[in-house]
Amino acid sequence: MDTKTRASILKEARTWIGVSFHHKGQTRAGVDCGGFIQAVYCQFIPLKPFPDCYAQDWGVHKDNNEIYLEHISEYVTEVLLPVPAGLAVFKFGRSFCHGAICTEKGTFIHAKGRTGAGAVVETRITEFYRQGKLVPVKYFDLKTNG
Repeated sequence: MDTKTRASILKEARTWIGVSFHHKGQTRAGVDCGGFIQAVYCQFIPLKPFPDCYAQDWGVHKDNNEIYLEHISEYVTEVLLPVPAGLAVFKFGRSFCHGAICTEKGTFIHAKGRTGAGAVVETRITEFYRQGKLVPVKYFDLKTNG
């Protein structure tokens, strides 16, 4: 992906900061992490809609239920380190179920929280520490024509 496209993705992602969290939301009226990723990236690559088959806590309770990773697999290539405008998918509970857009500053833009108590924010990697351990994460770069 070229530098101009990366900058455009990050510029768009930052316009979403402050949008309320809403489970299964995909608009500026409210988004969850999947809806946020969908809304930003679909302006740059043709993404199919995020599946509407998940409970708010699906990643915590279902083994090997990699809805997120399966959905993005045709649009991304796994990389070892985060790249600006790339995607980070974090494992919470039993599956990789939380997506965030990587920035050029080593932070992540993502929709966090619960409906009525959360928003799109930009945070450091330290936010994803639990009990002194880093939450497992996979990094991806988008497949584009640019």
